Amino acid sequence: MNFTVQCIVVQAGTQTVHAHRAFLAAFSDYFCALLGSGLNESTQNEVTLHEVDGDSFVQIIEFAYSGHITISSATVHPLLETANYIGVDQVTRACCTYLADRLTVDNVLPLLVKADELSLQSLFDKVKSFLFAELQLAFSLRT
Repeated sequence: MNFTVQCIVVQAGTQTVHAHRAFLAAFSDYFCALLGSGLNESTQNEVTLHEVDGDSFVQIIEFAYSGHITISSATVHPLLETANYIGVDQVTRACCTYLADRLTVDNVLPLLVKADELSLQSLFDKVKSFLFAELQLAFSLRT
């Protein structure tokens, strides 16, 4: 792969991020494929990501440079979707852990659907186990 040292401008939602091409490619599976593909996008100085949340993208890039990210109930879902889309496994795993640690009977079904939609097998398995345990408990209380 022939990555130049130059920066690239990434437009994600309303956010504009300037980053090093090689760093993005090393940090993100998506950018590795995009910038190393030899296609037209690999030589452009600007890329627009329509599929991701801009604020989450900025947080993930800041994490790439600092090694720190703050996950909250307000940010976990867009962070998870963005990290999963651009292939940043560390953030994806951190979001999955955050969600798994906060499973309740109120959020178990939406999380099961989300984990399935995003092909997050580990989260899916944890949510499914929680759901089965809750169902067993509910049925044991009925008898």
